[in-house]
Amino acid sequence: MKTYVIGDIHGCYENLIVMLESLKLDFSKARLIALGDYIRSIVD
Repeated sequence: MKTYVIGDIHGCYENLIVMLESLKLDFSKARLIALGDYIRSIVD
């Protein structure tokens, strides 16, 4: 099984989906591990 790791998504869910779709990963044979920041922090 292949493992793909991505870090610091920073709330860019749409971009992540586009990237994953372009890679045509078969998640029955691969797994995705997300590390780092998942949301974008907004500071006033």
